[in-house]
Amino acid sequence: MTKANPPLTYAELGNEDKFPITRLVAVSGKPGNSRNPSRVKATIDGFATLGIQTLLDLLMFYPFRYIDRRQTVKISDLWRGNATDKEVVVLGKITSVAAQQNFGGRQWKQGGPKSRCQMEVDDGTGKLQCTFFNQPWRAKQLSEGMQVHLFGKVKWFRGAPSMANPLVDPIGDKVGKIVALYRQSERAKQHSIDTRKVNECIEEVLKRAEPRGFADPIPYEVRKKHSLITRDYAIRWIHEPEDFKEMMLARSRLVFDELFRMQAWLFRRRERIRRESRGIPHVPNDEFLRAYYESLPFEMTAAQKRAIAEITEDLAKPWPMQRLLQGEVGSGKTAVGIVAMLIAAGGGHQAAIMAPTEVLAEQIYFTTKTYLDRCVDADGQSRLKVPALDTLAGERELTIAILTSRTTPAKRTELLANLAEGNIDIIVGTHSLIQRDVAFKSLGLVVIDEQQRFGVEQRAFLQEQGTEQATDPDLSAAPAGYRTGLTDDSLTENSLTEDTDNETAIQTPDLLVMTGTPIPRTTAMTILGDLDLTELDELPAGRSAVATKWMRSETDEMWQAVRDEIAAGRQAYVVCPTIDATKAIKASDRQLAMGSSARRSNAAGSTAGNTAGVIATHRRLSQHELADCSVGLLHGRLKPEEKERVMEDFRSGELDVLVATTVIEVGVDVPNATAMVIMDAQQFGLAQLHQLRGRVGRGKHLSVCFLVGEATTPEAQQRLEAMLETNDGFELAKLDVEIRGEGTIMGDKQSGRGSLLLARLLRDEEWVHKARVAAEELVLADPELTDHPALAEEIGVMLQEESAAFLTKT
Repeated sequence: MTKANPPLTYAELGNEDKFPITRLVAVSGKPGNSRNPSRVKATIDGFATLGIQTLLDLLMFYPFRYIDRRQTVKISDLWRGNATDKEVVVLGKITSVAAQQNFGGRQWKQGGPKSRCQMEVDDGTGKLQCTFFNQPWRAKQLSEGMQVHLFGKVKWFRGAPSMANPLVDPIGDKVGKIVALYRQSERAKQHSIDTRKVNECIEEVLKRAEPRGFADPIPYEVRKKHSLITRDYAIRWIHEPEDFKEMMLARSRLVFDELFRMQAWLFRRRERIRRESRGIPHVPNDEFLRAYYESLPFEMTAAQKRAIAEITEDLAKPWPMQRLLQGEVGSGKTAVGIVAMLIAAGGGHQAAIMAPTEVLAEQIYFTTKTYLDRCVDADGQSRLKVPALDTLAGERELTIAILTSRTTPAKRTELLANLAEGNIDIIVGTHSLIQRDVAFKSLGLVVIDEQQRFGVEQRAFLQEQGTEQATDPDLSAAPAGYRTGLTDDSLTENSLTEDTDNETAIQTPDLLVMTGTPIPRTTAMTILGDLDLTELDELPAGRSAVATKWMRSETDEMWQAVRDEIAAGRQAYVVCPTIDATKAIKASDRQLAMGSSARRSNAAGSTAGNTAGVIATHRRLSQHELADCSVGLLHGRLKPEEKERVMEDFRSGELDVLVATTVIEVGVDVPNATAMVIMDAQQFGLAQLHQLRGRVGRGKHLSVCFLVGEATTPEAQQRLEAMLETNDGFELAKLDVEIRGEGTIMGDKQSGRGSLLLARLLRDEEWVHKARVAAEELVLADPELTDHPALAEEIGVMLQEESAAFLTKT
């Protein structure tokens, strides 16, 4: 007796050698028949533009919309005006077909239609005119006497109902059904790949797969608990549902699959890291922390205290911390980060904090050093002492340094030597920290500030830095040297050994990433559980509210409000999206010769469709709107010493107004600044607008933020309106996801299987939670999925190693 073939798995269907798209008759034609090689190649190329190369790719090319062809409308009802401007279904007989080439004479040469095919349909109650533009092949497809099924929007033309470019099906098995529609691209259409072709191919796959069915690796207990249909039904119903209930059941099941696979992979990897990697258990130095807390000029908020407790608990564990600290702009993330760095330094290790810009790095260095310099006793001596066995006292004062591109070569050489010898405890820097010649003696903690501004590899590189040093048995009290570098390849059985003979240990620094306003991808990663999450959802006492106003163009009243703030002894920012633009500079030159009303109508290009350049805007404001004020200029092209001087002048109050690019977006803390003007605000993302607005409202005085610019797109309109609705960064992060989408979760190079194709994290939040709990329970009970080999195989296929590594490094 012949053994029946087992159900089809994703691993099989995704095998290009075994199940390529060319196995379909709808793609390559019937075996033995004459085939048109060029047409076959065009079809293959067309599917390739949609990322479809295998039968699995095709089945996972899910519909984006469905049309219900079960309800038909009589043409006589259209005459009564009951369905105009609505999408309707009409069944009838073609009574005439007429084609015309070069329709419109010269008009088609100027971008108008090149051909027209007109068709009349009669259903016994009335007649409907249909016109197809630029579809000359319709004349061959359609003929008198043919029964057809039409779907389209009804319009009135010359006193009668009509349709333009409706969907047409000869009466067949699609009539009276719900039909799936698939996303198209212009390149795919050029190869004649449209919804009809995709439907044809999927129909063939489902029919030929019936004898075997589709394998279901999700455990029965999990499916039963969450009332999930089998995958076999889910795949069929998502493409060919009989009703919308079937479609929703199919979608729920496939959404669960996507989330469950990803989270099972994440939990499995996390548990493996906890078993096999060696972290650095940090024991807090109580004297360090007491000195820090007593020196602070403010009381920590309850949210900050809660965050510190969570981080302290993580740092004490024997596996590396992977935690995201996200908080509202101005919620005190830096103060919390300093505590984490002091815990590492107090135990004899080093801490590194990396910022995306020199301005932010200097702000962090300045703030951190100011805090730490306050940690002194009655005699003015530092209370922060770290182990130093090569000194007579056995300890020395904690040291902090900064490394950026402006660090001189001589100073850099000295700094790197001290860093490698362990004489620097806390290092603040930019991308300069991830150069190959940067080495640490005992890197215990990596802090990434504004983590979304760094690439994945940049963040991972810093965490993987360190040096290899043997532990000296005579110096057992000193911190051992560690070699960091836990990569994907190291996560194999027996790849890590116990340090029982005082040999070199492989230990990974703890990681703390911080962000003010999560971008969509960060929000997605957080919900999916790649990083443990700590939220600072409380602002320190004394923060003022920020009133936000959207100005379509500049007005005298707006600039008067800025001048009033300055007259009251406070300061203001003016932010521009670019440094200089030729159009903006020329516009500014013209405006210098114009009156104030002309300047308002065409201010530095801001309301004339040009980009407001910071150089042109600075020139104009200095000579006109803010002529009586001290106005500074800050942008990325200035020399390092110039940038430092301008920022110091603004901090000290010597400058009334700072006209700048987005270099002031994060980290700049000037409590006396109470007014912000953002030029061409429609050009900025929502997270960026919120970060910029966060530069004001940091003191006791009420603050105002003006958003200047016309909304040029619906998305820009949504962003600007959202800024008016709320100051809550967490709420804005959700809105940002809705406006911009969640992005590709599994990396830039992933073809699509590892991404969320159906699931939407905000809409499917309930399924995110259910899938996460189910995945965690399964992995904790079966860490290597030994009892679930089919699931392990599917995860390996769907979450390819390169993309999975990308995810965990984020």
